[in-house]
Amino acid sequence: MRQVNLEEAGWMLARVWLTAMEQAARDFHGTRPWKFCNRAYEYATEEFLRVLEDEYGLRARKADSIKEAVESYIELGVKAGLFKDASQFELKEVRPSKLEVKVALCPYVETCKDLLDKGFTLRDLTCPRIGCFRAAVKHLANKECAEDVLRAAIDVERDSIVFYVGLKESVSHKAGKEKIEAIIKEEISHIATLNKKLSALK
Repeated sequence: MRQVNLEEAGWMLARVWLTAMEQAARDFHGTRPWKFCNRAYEYATEEFLRVLEDEYGLRARKADSIKEAVESYIELGVKAGLFKDASQFELKEVRPSKLEVKVALCPYVETCKDLLDKGFTLRDLTCPRIGCFRAAVKHLANKECAEDVLRAAIDVERDSIVFYVGLKESVSHKAGKEKIEAIIKEEISHIATLNKKLSALK
C-alpha cells in the first residue's frame, strides 16, 4: 500500500467526477447525452478560464479563428499544468471553418476506460477533450464548431480502428480476440453515425 501524492489525487478526483457526470447524464438523458455533456464542458471551461485569470493571473488570448482559439487554450493549459506540452496535440487547419485535431496523449483516457469497464460502449461515450476544445472556441473566438468537432471525432475513431486492428493481430482468441473484433465493428458503426450527422450540417 502506498500514499497517493497531491498531483495524483487531483487527477483521480477529476477522473471520478467526470465518470460520475457521464453516468448521471445517462440516468436522465439516455445513452447519448451529448447536449447535456457539451453544456457541462462549456461551464467547466468558462470556470477554468475564470479561475486561472482571477486567482493566478493567467489569461487566454482571444482569437479570430477556431485554430487560434484551440492554440490559445492549449498554451494556457500548459502553463496551468493541465497539459505536459503543446506537442501532445497536432492541429491542421484545412480551412477557417475546419480544424483537424489529433490528440497523442489524452489526460482523460482513464475516464473513458472506467466507463467501458462499467459496460458502456465506445458509441456511448462523449469526449471531454474535444468537448473542452469546442467550449474554448465558443468562449475565445465566439464561434460554434459542431462540424469541426464531428470531423475531429471521426479522425479519432479512425485512429482507434488502426490501433485495435494492430492489437488484434497480437492477441489470441483465448485472450479476448473476439472482444477486440467487436470493438472494431463498434468503431466502424460509430464513424457511419458521425458521417450522417456531418452530412446533416451541410
